Amino acid sequence: MDNRTEEEITNGENKAAVQVTEWGDYGIVIRTAIWASDSADAFTIQCELNETVKEKFDEVGIKIPTGIKLN
Repeated sequence: MDNRTEEEITNGENKAAVQVTEWGDYGIVIRTAIWASDSADAFTIQCELNETVKEKFDEVGIKIPTGIKLN
């Protein structure tokens, strides 16, 4: 997903800065910041980003564990 303008692409601006903010025993937290013109646009971008990340993880074989309920 690339929401940069043609001018931003021409100027070589990055798609988005991504940082690993936590590295834990059961997962890592990756964070990025994006700009949106309003909350509806931000929600759409967030959903598209989540879907894109999930698709890429599937492509490269990264599995997201689900919770395990213990009695």
